[in-house]
Amino acid sequence: MKLIHTLILTLLLTACTSLKSTNKQSQNLPWKTRQAQARSITQWDIQGVIGIKSNEQNFSAHYYWIQQGDNYTISLYGPLGVGAIKLQGNQQTVTLTGSDGKQYQARDPEQLMQENTGWSLPVSDLYYWIRALPSPHSTHNDTFDAYHRLASLDQEGWHIHYEQYQPTPNGDLPKKLSLEQADISTTIVIQRWQSNP
Repeated sequence: MKLIHTLILTLLLTACTSLKSTNKQSQNLPWKTRQAQARSITQWDIQGVIGIKSNEQNFSAHYYWIQQGDNYTISLYGPLGVGAIKLQGNQQTVTLTGSDGKQYQARDPEQLMQENTGWSLPVSDLYYWIRALPSPHSTHNDTFDAYHRLASLDQEGWHIHYEQYQPTPNGDLPKKLSLEQADISTTIVIQRWQSNP
């Protein structure tokens, strides 16, 4: 019996040592490695909560975001006042479906959102920012945390702050980030990350 207890204790200690070693190894990854990991993610299935505050309105919603290569579907639902909306698109076109079932199309998702909901959401750049990557389409300034993860990013007039990360099979990915531009403040919480499913 004593031998069994000793064996179990040894296995638990070994498991803890391996876990600490893995965490330490993950923490020491350089930025270029983290960047390569994030860029390799081209499909995801994430959900969480988004809150937007401005001088004119404040609201929060649950979201569900499916990305498959260039194609995406972002559904917003919850206490929005206007009900659920769905944004579906790719690099060529985007369609917004309102809670009344009416559809609106455009080439620019930001303009489509602004014109039909009054909300400003940088959808095109969020494709990169949600993975803790700067968009390759414009210049940026960035800072990093002690583990070589993106801590903050200034791009396209937005200041993005990465408040929390979570470990995933594809590396550390954001759990909570905030975006600020002029009088608009947006907080995105990612409750579930499924990358490259």
